[in-house]
Amino acid sequence: EGAWDELLSALTDRNLSSLKNFLQLPLKQQSQLSKQCAPNGAASSGPSNGTTGIQRSGNQYFAKCTFDSLSMFSRPTPDLAAALDARMALQQLKATVRERVSAGQDFDNALRASVAIMRSLEQNSVFYIKFSFEFMDRSCDTRRATPFTTDVETVLEHKQTFLRIREGKPTKAEYAAAHELMKSEAKRLLGDSLVKLHAKRTSLVTKVEKAYAERSRSLG
Repeated sequence: EGAWDELLSALTDRNLSSLKNFLQLPLKQQSQLSKQCAPNGAASSGPSNGTTGIQRSGNQYFAKCTFDSLSMFSRPTPDLAAALDARMALQQLKATVRERVSAGQDFDNALRASVAIMRSLEQNSVFYIKFSFEFMDRSCDTRRATPFTTDVETVLEHKQTFLRIREGKPTKAEYAAAHELMKSEAKRLLGDSLVKLHAKRTSLVTKVEKAYAERSRSLG
């Protein structure tokens, strides 16, 4: 719930209004409009994986940026140009985090602030970002990547879980158990989302309308 509130607050006035109008349409019409607005066919120009930071899966491209053991991924798209835009935005996000850390802010808070800024500025390219933290403990020959999530707090929580485990001279089995718990929780959350999809959509419509009304009142 809080994640939606944060994302909605980052939307520009125009995009918030557009989202409100879109969600008020019947689901069939939403699907039709989504297809109409999608690029025509897969991108045919450019390398499949020869461009640094651009990955390809089938006919979909997505940007990837990794730094300080954190991997960030943009939403897959058949439009290579859009993936390249996302790549540049992720690079800017990386630079912003490092600037804040150099200025004395801890990494976690630097990431939180930088993601909030980037989502408010780059709503067409990287409003949707998936995160995963890669962890390595050479003392027990362990390397793990946390489950993908769009929530900054979740990936930071997973990172801290691995760091806490490392403090106690753990075994590979302890890391494996913690990783399985993370994956199980991710699956549970996905299952809950599917079961409650209609209720969440209704809740989202309400939130968008409320956010739009509050924004309109503040503008006067």
